[in-house]
Amino acid sequence: MRSIGLRLSLTAVLATFAVVSAGAQTPAPHPDFSGTWVMDSAKSPGPMMPLAATYVIEQRGDTVRIKRDTRTMQGAFSASLVYGIDGKAWKNSITQAGMPVDVSSVLTWEGSTLVITSTINANGQDIHQVETWSLDATGTTMTADRTVDAMGQRFATKLVFNKRP
Repeated sequence: MRSIGLRLSLTAVLATFAVVSAGAQTPAPHPDFSGTWVMDSAKSPGPMMPLAATYVIEQRGDTVRIKRDTRTMQGAFSASLVYGIDGKAWKNSITQAGMPVDVSSVLTWEGSTLVITSTINANGQDIHQVETWSLDATGTTMTADRTVDAMGQRFATKLVFNKRP
């Protein structure tokens, strides 16, 4: 009888230790995307790709500021965006092809990947976009995989950026 009680006590202690240990694990830190990133056109294939793009990213805590400069066949475009990585919707207004466009985005982490889920309203048309950012092991190459759903069609692009020293 005493050995059964001892085994039950030992099992309870081990189970409690396992729960405490699991709770005490520190999650891996998220990568910092801060810096100036220049698109590598040769590694960014696909339809409707910009001719050139530069992102200047400032990441402090849960706030991300991005200045995007892109050049397309239609001309050069700049946008300044501010986001929080807090799971809440952040609104930005940009000008696209001379028209004001409202963008509502939610940023979340999936492990070490930053996920930007956006709804863009242009001329009453909603466009849904999911962009995931990841860094290579050296932290000098950023990949932005983007899926866009618009007007019943889906487009996928992959932008590869190199960090400027």
